Amino acid sequence: MQKILLYIFFICFSSFCLAQNNEIDSLKLIISRSRDDTSKVNSLLQLSKAYMSSFPETAISFGIEALHLAQKIKYKSGTAYALKNIGMVYYNQTKYVETFDYWYQSYLLFDSLGDRINEALLLNNLGSVYMNQGDDPKALEYYFKSLQIAEQSKDNHKIALAMGNIGGVYSNNRFTYDKALESYFKALQLSEKLEEKNIVGGLLVNICEMYMKDN
Repeated sequence: MQKILLYIFFICFSSFCLAQNNEIDSLKLIISRSRDDTSKVNSLLQLSKAYMSSFPETAISFGIEALHLAQKIKYKSGTAYALKNIGMVYYNQTKYVETFDYWYQSYLLFDSLGDRINEALLLNNLGSVYMNQGDDPKALEYYFKSLQIAEQSKDNHKIALAMGNIGGVYSNNRFTYDKALESYFKALQLSEKLEEKNIVGGLLVNICEMYMKDN
């Protein structure tokens, strides 16, 4: 069971794919008729997301196009989102050096903009890069930074994500199983209140795994 609770998940059903194709056609039409402005950047970002799960190289291409345009017109928020999108594609490809580079740049921009929501998300995702590479101390460092910002912002969704991931790191060491369960249960309590069913399901599986390990 995947313990890492990244913010972005992609589920593709046939009806969804049809709607997605229509969206892609509409976005391409909008872009072809748009001037070089923030609206065009946002459309390019949407197009990048639409291709992310099926055609990663195309997603990167549109992400880079959005990045260059956002930089050209000095659209900082668009630049940060473009970096975030590109990093997500590389993460899905397990290219962690590239992932970290793009996500860290995105984090710095969101930080400069005072965007606490995305700042917490990027720190959480940076922690996941380290966790996937087996560097638990660095993963915890970033997860706790994410948790701190989420708590300051009183954002229970981000708190639950960070706590769930902290539990995932602690579950890797039998000497910290108690901390893992404590983190999981805190995340579970918040997720249940928020009715985050996907996160609740994942946490319940992880908690069951912890009890099985401890027996």
